[in-house]
Amino acid sequence: VAFLDCQMGSHIIGEGWNNWRDWEREKTVTYVEYNSSGPGAKRQKRVSWSRCLTPEEASKYQLENIFPENNSWYI
Repeated sequence: VAFLDCQMGSHIIGEGWNNWRDWEREKTVTYVEYNSSGPGAKRQKRVSWSRCLTPEEASKYQLENIFPENNSWYI
């Protein structure tokens, strides 16, 4: 799960993520964010298994990289 350039409202909990009471899920999922803003974007309380992307890492999250084939549906 990646959140890039998102305005996060106060309804976003400080932890940012929830494993739905199953610690095993933390072993197989990635939660990242980049350039978040707003009251829910405060990273001080984020879970230890989430992280912020660098600008270089964030630049790779483009639709053409995620959906390289048959991408006319989102243009």
